[in-house]
Amino acid sequence: VEIAVQIFLDAGDILLVEEYSFTAALDSFRSLDITVVPVKLDAHGLSPDSLRKACEQLRQQGQRPKALYCVPVGQNPTGSRLP
Repeated sequence: VEIAVQIFLDAGDILLVEEYSFTAALDSFRSLDITVVPVKLDAHGLSPDSLRKACEQLRQQGQRPKALYCVPVGQNPTGSRLP
């Protein structure tokens, strides 16, 4: 994951992540000076409504996320699976 982030993101870029994410991945993103913005989860994992709200809030601030990090199957630590 860290190699992909180094290729596609630059320091200061905004990365949307699941509210509860693999700690090592979050540490890796932060070590590269990536701005991590959490998105709430529901019973199935990443909540589409929360994702939309996070994007709208960033847009209102004149910012834009560069990427989204999520684990669609076996989300860590919840174990949820996106339908």
